[in-house]
Formats: sequence, C-alpha cells, structure tokens
Amino acid sequence: MQRNFKVSLKKMIAEIEKRYSPLIFDERNISEKDLMEIFKAASKAPSSYNEQPWLFYYAYKGSKAYEKLLESMVSYNKAWASTAPVLVLISARKFYALNQQENQHARFDTGTAVGFLLIQAMHLGIYAHMLGGFDPDLVRSSLQLENSIDIIAIMALGYPGNIDLLPEDLKKRAKTRSQRKEVTEIAIKLE
Repeated sequence: MQRNFKVSLKKMIAEIEKRYSPLIFDERNISEKDLMEIFKAASKAPSSYNEQPWLFYYAYKGSKAYEKLLESMVSYNKAWASTAPVLVLISARKFYALNQQENQHARFDTGTAVGFLLIQAMHLGIYAHMLGGFDPDLVRSSLQLENSIDIIAIMALGYPGNIDLLPEDLKKRAKTRSQRKEVTEIAIKLE
C-alpha cells in the first residue's frame, strides 16, 4: 500500500527546484562559450554502450537555420519561441556505430543528456522551453538531415523575459506555474 505523505525539498538542487519553461525570453544573446558549457554537460550523460547518440543542432536568432526551425512550428509555439535567442533541434542517431543495429535506447539516452543540459543551463541562468508542436518532416527536408537521424523535439533557450509584454492569453499562462505530481504518485514501491 502506498503511503500518502509529502516529501521535503530541503535537499533539492536549486537549479532543479527553480526550473520552469518561460513563454517569453529576453533579447540578450547567449554566448558561444556558455552554449558549449551547456552542451558539454549533456556530453557527460550516461548512455547505452557509451554510444552518446544525441545530436544538438543549434541556431542563433537571425540565421537561416533559426528561421527554418521556426517555420516548422505550429503557430502557438512560433508565437513565443520566436523570442528565444537560440533554438536547438534535439535529435539522436538511430543506429549504434558499433554494429549498425537499431539503438532502442537512443531516445532515453538523449532525454537523459537533455536533463544534464537543463541543469547546467539553469546553473548559468539560462532557461529552456521544450516543444513538440512542429513538423519533423519539414525540419528534416529544410535542414537536409539523413533518415538515420531521429528528430525528437525543439528547445528554445534564453534568459527569461518580461511576461508583461506577452499577449493576454500567454500572460495568464506564464503567471501560473505548472503543478507537479506528488512523489508518491510517480515513485511506486514494489514489494
């Protein structure tokens, strides 16, 4: 039987505790040095056979690649993601380099790398917002990515912006933090 109790966050890493997904970003750019530190953190993630299947294609605002990523998004995501100084295409190699077999753990491993990336970004004061509302086929063709690359998500990166500049519908959402499930709802002890 599952106990119903609240878990204290006294020992939670500060960057994890304060993380949220902004709906508007400040116009300040992210330095290439800071971006490389963020991606270096992702490279430290564990992976099946140490394959490290993740690939992070990034583009700065104003570049052709940024516009291509933006064009692939549904209009709702385009409205807020267009304020981010950097867009990152999260993807993974579908096959092991070792034996060319399908890597069924590539998405899991890439998600773990993204988690490492997020903590490092937060440590630098840089926030991220993931989005899945985009056309992966359009991204693949416009960026000329091989079929052996699994296109997973797009991440908007930047410093949080002024939510008062958002349209009313987004402003209301931005002022409300997403509720997290209780630990007892996601961690089930087996007997």
